[in-house]
Amino acid sequence: MFDECRRFCDDWLTKLPNSTLLKCIRAESMTDYFIGKEKDGIRLVEREALEFFTDVVAHPERRKARDFIYLARIKEWIGKVDEAFALFDESEKLAPNEWEIPYCRALSYWRLEDFESALTWAQKACAHGPWNPKSYIVLSMIHKSQGREREAQECERKVDAIAAKHEELRKSAVSRLNQALAR
Repeated sequence: MFDECRRFCDDWLTKLPNSTLLKCIRAESMTDYFIGKEKDGIRLVEREALEFFTDVVAHPERRKARDFIYLARIKEWIGKVDEAFALFDESEKLAPNEWEIPYCRALSYWRLEDFESALTWAQKACAHGPWNPKSYIVLSMIHKSQGREREAQECERKVDAIAAKHEELRKSAVSRLNQALAR
């Protein structure tokens, strides 16, 4: 999926080289792909994504909470934790109820092995985004890291229930669309 997204963006950027939306989608995809990857013990980052988000957050008229979130994720991944948390703070000012901010903070604290802080932020992510399985996945990871297998399994059941509900909604939407098209 990553290669397909990158090719799609790269192809369209040859036709629309000034498209900020395409550049943003590409930078988000690159960030999502590279965070978590290492080579010879060195954490990998895609330089264009770092440069894109650094540029966007410097322009108040263009930036969004999501831009701060992605830049913070990159900064945390390369070890600039204080900068990352300052960027999360900025994103929170723009979108105080966004589920992804506490989710990313939880992951950051989990990687830092500060499980108490990670747990607090994961619980906030679940409260802000109870419909998003990622919130419960990170909460499960934190519980497992602390040897709380029962709590982790409870989170995994929630992930399964959310996935089932998403599938039910998807099927319902497809059915309604097909009915509407048949008229």
